Amino acid sequence: MSASPARGRLPDFLVIGAMKGGSTTLWGMLARHPQLFMCEPKEPQFFSRPERWPGGLPEYQALFAGAAPEQLVGEASTCYSRWPHYGDVAGRIADVLPNAKLIYQLRHPVERAYSHYRHAMEERVARATGPVISFADALSEIPEILDASRYRTQLAQFLARFPRERIHVLTLDELRAEPERSWSELQKFLGVSELDVEGGLPVDNPSGTKVARGGMRRVIRRVKRLPGWRALKQLVPRGARRGVRGWLLRPEIARRFQRARMREHSESVEPLEADLRRQLTERLESETRALEEFLGRSLPEWRR
Repeated sequence: MSASPARGRLPDFLVIGAMKGGSTTLWGMLARHPQLFMCEPKEPQFFSRPERWPGGLPEYQALFAGAAPEQLVGEASTCYSRWPHYGDVAGRIADVLPNAKLIYQLRHPVERAYSHYRHAMEERVARATGPVISFADALSEIPEILDASRYRTQLAQFLARFPRERIHVLTLDELRAEPERSWSELQKFLGVSELDVEGGLPVDNPSGTKVARGGMRRVIRRVKRLPGWRALKQLVPRGARRGVRGWLLRPEIARRFQRARMREHSESVEPLEADLRRQLTERLESETRALEEFLGRSLPEWRR
């Protein structure tokens, strides 16, 4: 589905998740392929955010305006596979992109949920929106954490609206263990030329990068509100101001700042205990079994 050049285009494919399942690594691989165009920001979340849907379609199309005519275009928004917390995302996608191809990358469901929990706690600290709580308490307070690991249930939302052949499922374990094979299968699915994985896999999203940059931006905004800021700013050349701000927002600097803020909370963000891991593995057993039947292969590592 496409629009006039002036308005941009609509995606040919979507990476629908899973959150903390390696989608940033996958996004990097796709973005490096010359026949593919991945929009920035990586996660526009158009179909999951009520403030963007449905009136923001022109702005959404504009994200893909930089693509060459011969390129396929895509985006990666992991909240698309967190039903029911964002409503009927699959239905919205089907209404606008009925011919789209969907990519769903998965990770060990308990490890993914735990990583999701850590991310949620980092956001709480960075945004000062609440206390750090235990993983067990977070599972009750934030049901989205475990629901996002119910992979077969999430897939069912899309299978009700898209044919099976337009949904490609892979796991982070497969991508890491056999990147060439996984990458080859994905390129065949998208219908583009098969290229090698050059230079290994792209660096996955370093823990807390997005949250850290957001925290640093909030600090910069607070500094700008301090008395005397305007007078001080006039003493610094404009180019230097931009240079300092750019340096502060560099991923490694922002993460260092964020780690310092998180240090006092690090003991509160509990490790993934063996007993809770086993309980959650058993709790998700039916989902894992249903996914194995769907994929036609076993996932024994997900039972450990």
